[in-house]
Amino acid sequence: MANITSARGTINLSHTWTKEDVELLLPVLDAWSFEGEYGIQWYSDFEEKKKGWMASFEGCGANGFSYTLINDFGDWTWDAIENAGQQGNHKLTREQYEALLIRMAEKGLCIQFKFENETDDFAYSDEASLYSWMLMKWFSPATVEIPEGVKNITSRTFGGMAQEYSQRRPKEIILPDTVEKIGGKVFENWKHLSKLVIPKNVKEIGKAAFAGCGIRKWNIDPENLYFKAEGPYLLSSDGMRLLAVASGGPKAAVVPEGVRTIEACAFKGRKITSIALPDSLRTIEKEAFSESDLVSVSLPEGVKTIKESAFSWCGKLNSVSFPQTLKKVGDDGFSGCDRLKSITVLGKDTEIALDMFRRYKNPETVVLLTQKRKSKDYKVEIEIPIDVDGSKTYTEEKSTYQNIKKFIKAKYGVNTHTKDIAEVKRDCGVEMRLNYNISKKENPKIRHCTQEKRGYIMDALEHYQVI
Repeated sequence: MANITSARGTINLSHTWTKEDVELLLPVLDAWSFEGEYGIQWYSDFEEKKKGWMASFEGCGANGFSYTLINDFGDWTWDAIENAGQQGNHKLTREQYEALLIRMAEKGLCIQFKFENETDDFAYSDEASLYSWMLMKWFSPATVEIPEGVKNITSRTFGGMAQEYSQRRPKEIILPDTVEKIGGKVFENWKHLSKLVIPKNVKEIGKAAFAGCGIRKWNIDPENLYFKAEGPYLLSSDGMRLLAVASGGPKAAVVPEGVRTIEACAFKGRKITSIALPDSLRTIEKEAFSESDLVSVSLPEGVKTIKESAFSWCGKLNSVSFPQTLKKVGDDGFSGCDRLKSITVLGKDTEIALDMFRRYKNPETVVLLTQKRKSKDYKVEIEIPIDVDGSKTYTEEKSTYQNIKKFIKAKYGVNTHTKDIAEVKRDCGVEMRLNYNISKKENPKIRHCTQEKRGYIMDALEHYQVI
């Protein structure tokens, strides 16, 4: 079989391409014929269609046109520019090529080839989108430098290949002052990223833009009027929104007073074990604390909304307390929190999604309902989900003798006899089962409960709302 394969098909540009954008592409297409053997050997004029622009082409490549297109075109283009090795009148300058790259990065434009490869033995259909290799050659592995003129940094800035870049372990991102927006999830999980300066003109940072990235210190241009850093926290300039947390922050996190919203994925995956939240807090967005190492959470009065998956997959979380002000807990709010055993609900109107506890592996949930004062009109309601197959249930902790003994031992450090508990129950008028273990002696010696232990038992009975 021959190593060189020919191909014919169409070049497709989406409707987001303008005539001016197409004009920037033409000198690059003209130069994409390498060594007189590989590349785009002929293409027709572009015609504007309903879905964008389209032109026919013929070309050839080594070991298949698609292989050459994806693996070699990028290197060959830069080599041709730097070494002036182009043939004929179709010389491509660095300025021409970078003008196209900047426009593609700014608008998220993509060049798509649809074609058939032909060899001596077979023909097959294929397609490829040119974006990632063009920019990958542009950026060195250690440093990603965005050129002047780019205003919006989005996942499309990297051809939808942001995760590929993160795997190349870039340590520094250089953004020009022209940037005004950093889109959502752009640098998510870029764990080796350690240096980035937020330029002075950035007005908007999307949700989860820096979730899980390796930045240990926030650097913001002093002239930026929209964002600020306070310790490990990236905040809006008014201090009301917490957007992200730097890597390597303290395990005992303290959110600054004044923060009203913790944005999506702000603490996601961070190794915090405890969190002190301010009274100003009102909203916790999606996945804000997902996959963190939190052990317990006590939400302050004032919090109104916990969004979807806010505390999902916190594998060490064992207790959480909801304030009276809480109105709603979203779907999967605590999904996958296998060790969660205690949930305290203080609000009478708290709406809890049925699948808030979904995907427990070992459900052993204790739901403790408390109220600050007695009131005839005060009613607490909570829905406890049960698996459809009935294999897993969620129950309240019972006032058994064993649990009462454990409560007293844990709180007061003393052991209590079942007989003493029964005696106090009877004295309090609690309905008791018939005792089948009454002594048969005529005058049995009865040892009564001491006043000290009586107080402990009364406390336990009140805890379990027996009295």
